[in-house]
Amino acid sequence: MNTLGIVSLSSGIIGEPFISFETDIGIRRLKEYGLNVKFMPHARMELDYIKEHPEKRAEDLLQAFRDPEIDMILCAIGGDDTYLAKMTYGERKIRK
Repeated sequence: MNTLGIVSLSSGIIGEPFISFETDIGIRRLKEYGLNVKFMPHARMELDYIKEHPEKRAEDLLQAFRDPEIDMILCAIGGDDTYLAKMTYGERKIRK
């Protein structure tokens, strides 16, 4: 495994300036394990944007599943109570 896709499925906290120090530490540690880190397009948006756009969270997750460069997905923070409604049953099937 080489590339890690990062999604934020419930909160945009990792895009907030007050948490950037912790986010940077996490990225550095993942890279120390030899992983490439790829943030999905909306993963680092601010709190309100992520909260108000569950369809963008769903898009990020689907994009991560479909990206052939991504070997595994890390959910920085999240749950499935709002974005699942934005996905079809077929889209919810995990890529093998």
